[in-house]
Amino acid sequence: MKKIYLPLLAAMALAGCTQNEVGDNTTNADNVELKLKSTALAIDAGTRAPFEGEEGTATLPLEAKVLVKKQADDYTALYNTADDKITFTDDGQTGFATTPYYYPADGTDLHLCGLYPYAVTGTGSGQWSLTATNAAFEFNGSHDVMAAAQVATTKAQAQGGTYPTLAFAHLLTKLVIKVVASEDAAITAWGNVTKIELVKAKGSAPNSKATVTLATGTALRTASAFSTVLNPFPFYAVTGGTTYTNTAFTGQTLALTTASTAVAYSLVAPILADGGSAAGTADFELRVYTEKAPVAGVDVPVGLLNSTPAAYAGETQGKAFEITLTFKSSGINAKASVTQWVLDGTSSPEIK
Repeated sequence: MKKIYLPLLAAMALAGCTQNEVGDNTTNADNVELKLKSTALAIDAGTRAPFEGEEGTATLPLEAKVLVKKQADDYTALYNTADDKITFTDDGQTGFATTPYYYPADGTDLHLCGLYPYAVTGTGSGQWSLTATNAAFEFNGSHDVMAAAQVATTKAQAQGGTYPTLAFAHLLTKLVIKVVASEDAAITAWGNVTKIELVKAKGSAPNSKATVTLATGTALRTASAFSTVLNPFPFYAVTGGTTYTNTAFTGQTLALTTASTAVAYSLVAPILADGGSAAGTADFELRVYTEKAPVAGVDVPVGLLNSTPAAYAGETQGKAFEITLTFKSSGINAKASVTQWVLDGTSSPEIK
């Protein structure tokens, strides 16, 4: 994988820090740049979708919030007070957006962690809400949410050519909806598809807020880490079967055909063990609307299966499922299969 070097450079006026501790912004023998490598695990190259590669590209950069602190586990009074935004690309030109930083001249350890996305317009506050040890983000299904656990680095390591790596990992579950008509009679019976929503996860209303423990990042694997009900939870349009958009999949006039096509996606709160692991029966529940369906829509329970196929048992954090809705004149069959994040699941419920 390509190395991404990110110059992190020092703010001159940090509470409790002297100029000696921080270094300065001139070029001299004492200034050593803090450089990072970054991996974004299984991120998708769609327009608004999660990345599916291992790093950002020049055409689709990964904009992340990076927090730097001398003291481990406590991210108050940050070392990088003037700037916390890194734009990861594959050309080696990345760094904090406005301010460069150096290692402390006295060789003190630095600790770093990462959060993605940096900010989103129209999703809750659009910003991460930070405390000394946690960060919370409200999501609406159109963006991935990732965290990179805390890593430590020293000036001596950097001088020896060893740099820390921020390894971003998914906190959500990706659902991609495909639709297909089994025969011409189904096209006539259902008409155009107009809206798709998520209404339940393990029998409860979907959540829309993730709380991350900064020191551990991906270790947030308890249901209590997800809160703030958003019901129904939206899906977003996929155009041309491959391009992810931020257009809500509602008020659509999608014509059914006998060819299976990806039409919608959402990044949703995962099913986690302490909230009742996925068990292959009604793990998620969709509500599907068409021109000729009942006004209230048709509820479709989605039980996940693994690749055997057998009932999928376990957590869904960091996993992606492709749910194919097969419209028949007598009902709708829903089958979920695992996609690129983690190849680990399928489902086949029916709507009648």
